Amino acid sequence: MNLHSKLRSHKAKIAVWGTGYIGLSTMAYYARYGIKCVGYDIVPETARTINAGKITMPGLGQWLGFSIEPLVKNGLVHATPDVKEIIEDPTVKVHFVSIPTERNGKPWDGALQDVSKKIAGKTVENGPDLVIVESTLSPGQCDKVLVSTLDRTGRKIPKEFQLAVAPRRDWFDNPGLNVHTIPRVVGGVDEESLKAAQEVLGIICSKLVPVSDHRIAELVKSTENSFRALNIAFANALSRSYPNVDTIE
Repeated sequence: MNLHSKLRSHKAKIAVWGTGYIGLSTMAYYARYGIKCVGYDIVPETARTINAGKITMPGLGQWLGFSIEPLVKNGLVHATPDVKEIIEDPTVKVHFVSIPTERNGKPWDGALQDVSKKIAGKTVENGPDLVIVESTLSPGQCDKVLVSTLDRTGRKIPKEFQLAVAPRRDWFDNPGLNVHTIPRVVGGVDEESLKAAQEVLGIICSKLVPVSDHRIAELVKSTENSFRALNIAFANALSRSYPNVDTIE
């Protein structure tokens, strides 16, 4: 039985590391397809809020367009601050890493280092677990932190952990630009990892754009963000240079 079938039949479940805008929306989308998801958050109150079926992050509920309350009641969405609920559960076969990777406008490894260590302690049975990093990474960050942590702790890639990078590209101020509608770049550390990631991502993503490896996928999002920052800076400079002209027109 492939990973897709295991998730659909509840013989496997998804763990989401980090339950902010990215992580909680990932859980919500998969749960709508009947797939069990458990989200890890270091803040107990955040987990309690999710388990009450509430979304407190500004605009996220409106952007999703549906309530998570019935998904919680049906046992498809569950959040926890107890890492043992994930690392000691052999039915958790897919891990989405959705944690913040910057602080004060600069790349930050703290959360990724913490989650990498936790994943490295995971019980793995009946084939490899699949790890998909959907956070925005700076170039080389996946190898520097996640891959090196797994290697250092003796875990085998891809025998125990298949690994892929597939950054989220959603526009949270536009409900039409979401994880289902926007083309999603994905790259794996090897061909089997890429195939597994495509199999899982294809459940909720309408169009996947496979690239040659995880490093390319990582760099694509950094490049995209840089272009957007330059466009915004240029537009602001133009409006200041010509205050009496409608620069939007």
